[in-house]
Amino acid sequence: MIAARKTRLRLAAIAAAAFALCTATQAYAQEAQVRGVLKASKVATLASETGARILDRPYSVGDAVEAGAVIVSFDCRRIEAEKKAAIAEQRSAHSELKQQRTLKSYGATGAMDVQLAEAKAAAANARLEAIDAEKSTCEITAPFAGRVSDVYAYPHETVSAGQEILTLIGSQDLEIDLIVPSIWLRWLRPGEPFTFVIDETGTAHTAQVLRVGARVDPVSQTIQVIAQLVEQPELVLSGMSGVANFDMPLADTGEISGQGGAAQ
Repeated sequence: MIAARKTRLRLAAIAAAAFALCTATQAYAQEAQVRGVLKASKVATLASETGARILDRPYSVGDAVEAGAVIVSFDCRRIEAEKKAAIAEQRSAHSELKQQRTLKSYGATGAMDVQLAEAKAAAANARLEAIDAEKSTCEITAPFAGRVSDVYAYPHETVSAGQEILTLIGSQDLEIDLIVPSIWLRWLRPGEPFTFVIDETGTAHTAQVLRVGARVDPVSQTIQVIAQLVEQPELVLSGMSGVANFDMPLADTGEISGQGGAAQ
């Protein structure tokens, strides 16, 4: 009798532990879904800083570009000629300054002549620096790795300063833009993991919340959430959309239907 009673007590303890484990597991077993859109965290429309003719624009729409690659080069023969003239003027000005200082050491000239020569030398230096700065605009380099999404100017065309040449979209660190019910703020925090299934590829990827928006829309009772794929697949592009699957506490399951969506 005593042995049987001990056996029943052990079985009861095992059953209670199993029930507790099952309850804890079910607390986060409810899956909630919202739609999301992949967006590039880096986008740049690059424009000419000088008025010149385009010599080369080696990248077209869809081409991958490495960071630092030359994506546009301009005809800068005029600037190169001006630089040669500026270098000659600088040499002449410094030669004159050296001569005036030598004459002053012998008392053959005054301090005013030396000061004038110093001013000419300084002006020649400044002009050369200005031309070097202008010459640096003869090429446009990619500020980050990405893909060309749009082009607005072509080789042999003459563009003006400020005219747009092309748009570059970053191919790394794509973000997921989500609109979720504001009631999710009870449990949703940066770092929250979820699964994102992309419509265009049919593939599922692990993602996590990066940032939660700063304002709740009082009409729709939703808030913007920015997330990121844990790993960046090669075939995933900005603009693709999909479904974000979250595991949420059962206490909040009654608040999820029909309120979330992709950010516009």
